[in-house]
Amino acid sequence: MPSELEIKLRVDSAAASRMAAFAARYASGSKTTRLHSTYFDDGKGRLARHGLELRVRRQDAHEEAQFVQTVKSGGGASRGEWETTLDDERPSIAAARDTPAKSALRGKAKLKPLFVVDVERAIWTLQRDGAVIELALDCGEIVAEGERAPINEAELELKSGPLAAFQAIARDALDVSGASPSFVSKGARGRRLRARRDGRVETGLDLNFESEATAAEAFAAIVAACLKQESINHELLDADPAHVEAVHEMRVAVRRLRAALSLFKPAMPSAEAGRLAAELKWMSDALGEARDRDVFIDKPMRLLQRRHPDVAGVNALREDFARRRDDAHARLIAAVRSPRFRLLLLDLAMAAAAPSALFERQAADAPFGALAAQEFARRLKKVRRRKAADVIGGSDERHRHRLRIAMKKLRYMIEFARPLARAKDFERMSQALRRAQKSLGVIHDGVAAEQALAQAVNNNPEADFIFAAGILRDELAPPPGCRRLALDAHAALRRTRPFWKDFRPSDPPGAQAA
Repeated sequence: MPSELEIKLRVDSAAASRMAAFAARYASGSKTTRLHSTYFDDGKGRLARHGLELRVRRQDAHEEAQFVQTVKSGGGASRGEWETTLDDERPSIAAARDTPAKSALRGKAKLKPLFVVDVERAIWTLQRDGAVIELALDCGEIVAEGERAPINEAELELKSGPLAAFQAIARDALDVSGASPSFVSKGARGRRLRARRDGRVETGLDLNFESEATAAEAFAAIVAACLKQESINHELLDADPAHVEAVHEMRVAVRRLRAALSLFKPAMPSAEAGRLAAELKWMSDALGEARDRDVFIDKPMRLLQRRHPDVAGVNALREDFARRRDDAHARLIAAVRSPRFRLLLLDLAMAAAAPSALFERQAADAPFGALAAQEFARRLKKVRRRKAADVIGGSDERHRHRLRIAMKKLRYMIEFARPLARAKDFERMSQALRRAQKSLGVIHDGVAAEQALAQAVNNNPEADFIFAAGILRDELAPPPGCRRLALDAHAALRRTRPFWKDFRPSDPPGAQAA
């Protein structure tokens, strides 16, 4: 499959200047061109549903304009790419049918323009340690149905040479520019703008891979989808460090990445996989602390002020937790903007682009469906066993919390197999896990609130403060019958048939999903 290996960086004017100075170290000069790209799909969005982009780009170079149609697949740092030279700006369905777009453009399909990307591009050709790398700086805008959005990014693309040299120069570029990697393509940005989703959080997982995918292929697609969600919400958080929902959805993306590494762990015994998992836990903890503080301020404290506006100590209690939230957000923003996190994102993208360094050789080529079914079954057995009911009804909150986390991780994991499953079978299991997990969450939230309030009281022994904390503790206590509801949800989970039982070894993975 023709492919490109590319890392994008979000750059402001200062970072762009630093990138240009960085390029001058390895290139004698640059060239500038104007790129006008129109993106297309059919009337039903079939290309998008297949994880494909089709554009026709006019490049104004020399005396004549050049027109190139490109079909791209996948995401992350490594994407499939098929190019065809055209006579004009009209897309060619015939040429597209010689690419993976063939499965989406059947019959009398017609392509229509969706949006336009206009950029001025400065290009340098860098050479280092046997690698030839193109560095491009793009400055321009996306226009979709009257909506406009600026685009400012740098792209590093490996043209030839060793992967290690490309990764080394990408690391140096991150360090010099201070810019964050971005895994949102121009096509994805244009679609979000056209759907009026620009500036809104990303909650979903845009996951596409073939039903016969190997473990390594599925891993690459899963990590790319998680990184895309992370990038969109990361960008919103950079623009507004107090963005509550961006914190939440970025946390979800990081949790999904952690779940992906856990899912593939049996096939990835390498020390590098362990290091990536540890680094993701570091970021997950920072996001979790900020999110927990946001939730506490957003709902319980507002509830207390509304129900008990005249109780002395309420304002002091709110101010105390507001300070804790602000401190947690300050620590989070420092972590998100740190070189450590930028390098983690780069390393995750490169691991997905070249997973051989993580996977055992035979495991990398094994069917993903078989690996997933085995791991899902193992984890489901643990959360469905009868002893789990004793944990739910017992008094040990630590064990109950661990059970809830195990359910949540399994729910994230099975999302990755959605392309292989019948929709109704997938939803049945997903909803069963969600109900069981959320019912345990109600209990945990009450216990966690009590612990947080006890800590606050220890730091402020004033009578009014203690009285207000006591009222809030009672308000947040788990409701009567919550354990019964949790036991009922667990019983329903035990009755739910695992959809991955249809991934029979005699069939290609996903054959039952047709």
